[in-house]
Amino acid sequence: SPHITPAMMFALAKRIDSILAQPEVAGVVVTHGTDTLEETAFLFDLVLTSDKPVCLTAAMRSSAEISPDGPKNILCAVRTAFSALAVGQGVLVVVNEEIHAAREVTKTHSANPKTFASPFWGPVGYVDEDRVIFRRQSLGREKLQPTALVEDVHLIKLVAGADDFFFRCLVEKGVKGIVVEGFGRGNVPPAVVPGIEAALAAGIPVVLTTRVHGGRVLDV
Repeated sequence: SPHITPAMMFALAKRIDSILAQPEVAGVVVTHGTDTLEETAFLFDLVLTSDKPVCLTAAMRSSAEISPDGPKNILCAVRTAFSALAVGQGVLVVVNEEIHAAREVTKTHSANPKTFASPFWGPVGYVDEDRVIFRRQSLGREKLQPTALVEDVHLIKLVAGADDFFFRCLVEKGVKGIVVEGFGRGNVPPAVVPGIEAALAAGIPVVLTTRVHGGRVLDV
C-alpha cells in the first residue's frame, strides 16, 4: 500500500461503481495493504455513488507467519458486504472482527493486529460467529463527484516552532493546492501565517484541518 496513489484509488472507485451497478452484485470487498487503507477507504466513501456495501480489509500477519489474520478478516468482510444491514452504511473497514466507518478509522500501531481503531466513537459494529451486528451509524458523511483528481496538492503537517519555509517552496513551485494540518481548532504558529498569505496571494487554495482525531476546525 505505500505504492498506491490517489489517482489509483480514484480509478478503482470508478471500477467498483461499475461493478455495483450490476443487479446480481450484493457488495464488494477490497483487500488492501494496511499503510494507506484508511486513505483509500475515505476516498471511496466520498466518491462512490452506490449504497451497496463496500468493505476494505487487510492483514497484519502474512500467511508465512504464525496465526495469520488475513483469512478471518476476508471472511468477516465478505459476510459484512453481503449483509442487508450494511446497505447505506457507507464504506466500511472490516478487520479483527470489528466494523469501522471509513471516515473515522485510522491505523494506530505499526505491527499489532488490532491496529485499526476509530478514536472517540469506536467501531460501528462487529462480526460474530452467527451474524453481522451494527450498533450505530456514521453520521455527517459527505459526497463529492469530481470528474478527475488534481494530484499536485500538498499536505503540510505543522509542528511546534514551524515557519513558512515549506509554504514558500510550494508557492515557488506553483502547486495546485495546499492542505494545512494545524493544531487544535486549526491554530498555526505565527511564523506560518506569512506563508499562508503568500499562497493565497498567488491564487493557491489553502484548506485548514486539524491534527486532532475528534472535533472540528473553528474560527475561535
